[in-house]
Amino acid sequence: MKCDVKGQFHGAIANFTRSVELDPKNASAYRNCGIAKTAKGLLDRAFADYRKAIEVAPPVWTYRADVERMLAQIGTCDSRHPKVKADLELYGKSAKHYIERKYAEAIEGLREIAGEFPKKQTGSDSAYNVACGYALLGEKKNAVDWLEKAAEIGYKDVAHIAKDTDLESLRAERHYRQLVEKLKTK
Repeated sequence: MKCDVKGQFHGAIANFTRSVELDPKNASAYRNCGIAKTAKGLLDRAFADYRKAIEVAPPVWTYRADVERMLAQIGTCDSRHPKVKADLELYGKSAKHYIERKYAEAIEGLREIAGEFPKKQTGSDSAYNVACGYALLGEKKNAVDWLEKAAEIGYKDVAHIAKDTDLESLRAERHYRQLVEKLKTK
């Protein structure tokens, strides 16, 4: 993904737009284009890309729940409000870092969002993604702690937690297994 020095996402948007032109059924390209547009503040256009991603994605697409959450988040907020727009842009930049496997950078932005939105879906989703980032970095204790925090503030998608490959390194951890069992009983 190519971005200019100002952190704008013109190159990324152009690359993903070209990808969907070449393969109109590429849900991941629509998703990634939506992320880049979200980070740039082009929320109406990002919303359209997220909708198209859901439309063309297979039923068991790994990113379906994440894209549906972005659709809900953008669709239910006043994206003209400067604070909301800034938060969505931060989420988009964090998601971009995550895609680029720059997990430490992604974690930084996602932790900020999780702190700003305790008890809201945006906060719990961000806390969950922080846990995934830590798991991918091999920081198991931080990963399990953030997964627990995500559950405490509202993340309840146990099926996703159990199959998410980003959390694979945690499967043998006792605390992780206890948390999953606890969430299954709720």
